[in-house]
Amino acid sequence: MSSGEVSEYNDTLFGGLVISRTKNLSRPFSGRILRMVVVTALGAGTLAAAVATAAADEVRPMRPAGHPPLVIGTTDNRLEYVYRHTSRWLHASVDGVGGAATYRTIPSHEDVGMNNASVVETHDGSLQLFASADGAVWTTRQQGRNGEWSGWSLLGGNSYGLPIAVTRGKNEALSLFSTGTDGTLWTSSQRGPSEPWSSWVSLGGTRLTSAPSVGRGAGDALEVLVNASDGAVWKIGQTTGGGDFGAWQRFSEPGFTDGYRNDPQVVTRSDRSLEVVLRRADGTIATRRQARPAGPWQDWETLAGHTGSGRPAVVLEPNGMLTVLSVGSGAKISRGRFGVDPTATAGWDDLGQHGAPLAGGNDEIYGAGLANGTWAAVYLDNGGALAEVDSGGGDAKDATPPQQAPKLRDLASLQAEHGRSGTYAEGQSTSAPQKSAAQKSAAQKSAAWTPPDFKYDHFTFEQCRDPEAGAEPPGKIKNHYSYCWSGNASISYKTNCWVLLCFGRRVVYLVTVIGEGNTHFRESLYRVFLSDFEDVTPADRLIRIKVEMRCDSLVQPDDCKPESGSQAERSIADWETNDEARMKVVGAEPPVAEHNPDRLGYGNAWVHVTATGPNNSRRELDTPKNRVRFDSADYLKYNAFTGGQGAIFPDVNAVINFPVGTPEFAAMQASGLHYEQAMERPGETYPRVAGKSIPGAVGGSPLHRLYYDTDRRKENRATANAACTTELPPGEYPKPDHQCDEYPFATTREGASATYNPLRNFSVKSILGDDNEAAGTWLSAWYSYDRIVDGDPFYVRVTL
Repeated sequence: MSSGEVSEYNDTLFGGLVISRTKNLSRPFSGRILRMVVVTALGAGTLAAAVATAAADEVRPMRPAGHPPLVIGTTDNRLEYVYRHTSRWLHASVDGVGGAATYRTIPSHEDVGMNNASVVETHDGSLQLFASADGAVWTTRQQGRNGEWSGWSLLGGNSYGLPIAVTRGKNEALSLFSTGTDGTLWTSSQRGPSEPWSSWVSLGGTRLTSAPSVGRGAGDALEVLVNASDGAVWKIGQTTGGGDFGAWQRFSEPGFTDGYRNDPQVVTRSDRSLEVVLRRADGTIATRRQARPAGPWQDWETLAGHTGSGRPAVVLEPNGMLTVLSVGSGAKISRGRFGVDPTATAGWDDLGQHGAPLAGGNDEIYGAGLANGTWAAVYLDNGGALAEVDSGGGDAKDATPPQQAPKLRDLASLQAEHGRSGTYAEGQSTSAPQKSAAQKSAAQKSAAWTPPDFKYDHFTFEQCRDPEAGAEPPGKIKNHYSYCWSGNASISYKTNCWVLLCFGRRVVYLVTVIGEGNTHFRESLYRVFLSDFEDVTPADRLIRIKVEMRCDSLVQPDDCKPESGSQAERSIADWETNDEARMKVVGAEPPVAEHNPDRLGYGNAWVHVTATGPNNSRRELDTPKNRVRFDSADYLKYNAFTGGQGAIFPDVNAVINFPVGTPEFAAMQASGLHYEQAMERPGETYPRVAGKSIPGAVGGSPLHRLYYDTDRRKENRATANAACTTELPPGEYPKPDHQCDEYPFATTREGASATYNPLRNFSVKSILGDDNEAAGTWLSAWYSYDRIVDGDPFYVRVTL
């Protein structure tokens, strides 16, 4: 990872964990002092964030006594501090924020200073340090992960002004980039890990002035961004990973930045799409992102609600939110959180150490990063000493602001996203209805089939609980009414500190969320469990943990809100006694509209967890967002098991099951066999059409319910009946006690209508009427049981 790069991508995999790389650098340029410290950290197996900050002073270096530290986070959740004290190089490896530290000495080099130093985690987990002296680049590295340091070796160079940006690219090889004193960009790279370095080569450019920033995009192609003296941002990129660089492209208009400082920071997300964050010349913070990996760049957006000075620090959270740390009015550190829509801010809050300003108007945050889900930032306090503020320690004051509500969306796009999890609903739990002897006799005489009683198989705590879950485990979903998520959380608190190196404790516990839909009301129940507290002490049991239900509305402003009182706060001791809290989200019923006759509403629900410990330590967690859909479709009333309102989890692909090999569903065996043949062997079906493809099978294209267009439903049936009459073999239809069975169903948009299905991708078959009616009865009941409204997609599964 380069200077200024914030990454979330799978740089290297170690048992499914993600790795990031960064460094710190600074250099003199044209009489100004430009300094950058980059911090990266990896939280609980998920590539978390790299953070970069920069500052300049027209008169003097803004540097504390000694030298500012380099700080990175590693794949094993450690914060690594590298710093120089007088002539000595020191390395402190800290177990997360506020954890225990291990100290190592780096061999001294009298000519090499911190002004232009950078550090990176390499392919094998060891650290490699780069620094400069008299225009030449020197390097030293650890002998393996957490090993001792080697001596310094020369990488050459005599005209490169530095600072250096370093990143991993194709084949995990390192590449170095430097803005030269001649105003061009220079690079040197390896062909593979630990291989020799190439000679320095100029990539050109004109009047480049800032530190370069590098992103590792799709296909390992590197993108380098740097400011020019006219305040424009310029970009150059590889055409392919490890390949040649193309032509320079202007990335902003002149005057966009101040040219010398506030160089861009590149954010690499998990899909390898890139995003750039920088301070504009007017003091606002702007972001620009790719529409997709290797895709076009969207326009610049302003992160609303804040102006300040200095290079902002950026932390990429595991949930994709950006935390931006910036020096604002009064020289205080402010924090903002931003999601996918950067114009919808979650708000800014003051994070200065107990509100104290930074020293002498200093606007430099030396570094910030994330380890085990807790971010930390290093800065100068009002006494001119290095200090730390973090979201899990006493300097982090109030809770993280709530996630911002996304822009409202249209119903059609949300309905099209049903099943986006890629999973298919499991078979619902059914049981034969309990009938009296008289009812059984009447049913036998009428040959009528009655749908079984219906009850979804909800997750139990033991089914959902997963203490081995890695970072960011995905939620699980069985069907429209059954969702669960389980993941580890923690809180660290400091017990004592020496300068920046703190000792403390870390309490780990398990958060489990079980969601249950509703067949009668516009509400969804969430059962939240806190359990599996590890190795807690009496002092730990005093830590208080609060859980709160939250929900974003996606169509109308009142689509989804937590029910009043949907929160619980207890000490760890009390959670150990009572580990469950029950909360709800509810959806207000919008008025009937032509575009929304079923009064649908959508929301994204999640649980916000806040742990508060000794010394005002604080740790927050947002569980993944779980989409919920509310409806008031009165036509879904079928029997006592369903009502005119409901709530479902639409992220699962809905599936109607025809288990015709069971006694309960044997009454529709011929129908089920017809559906199975139509989906799996359409060439065997009637009408005979070469190349026919019939949708609905699990893994293929879905069917879509058709309710309001009664004329189209009638046309579906009429076309199917005509095909039965004219295209089935002689004697098949009409036939006593038989009916014309069609697939796809007449109540779907994929039905036989010649107007809407001119390629005749449907099948007809003559089957016994009782069988056909039983299947129709089950389809009608299932529509209501699963709350399938007009336009909803679904699939068909037949088991013998």
